[in-house]
Amino acid sequence: MSTGDDEHKQRLSILCKRLRGDESLRSFTKKRSIELRGISFATWGSWERCQTELSRDSLERLVGFIGCSYKYLSAYLNGFISLEELLQPTSTSDI
Repeated sequence: MSTGDDEHKQRLSILCKRLRGDESLRSFTKKRSIELRGISFATWGSWERCQTELSRDSLERLVGFIGCSYKYLSAYLNGFISLEELLQPTSTSDI
């Protein structure tokens, strides 16, 4: 596994933990099952523990859940923008 993969997993973990907040993982995924469009408790947990990368399907689902573009999620995972920039409702900055 390359350093880039490790950094992606770490940034994905931080994002998932931020989105979940203080809610338990099981409660979070159960309450938002429709919004998460099939992202399971196990998948979300593995992202938080830096165990797996995003699959193509999961990437689409996560982008839909966050309400951002693929471009912004990719920029965040690659370290080009901060988590705060990714989660802003509207961003005027150009990546």
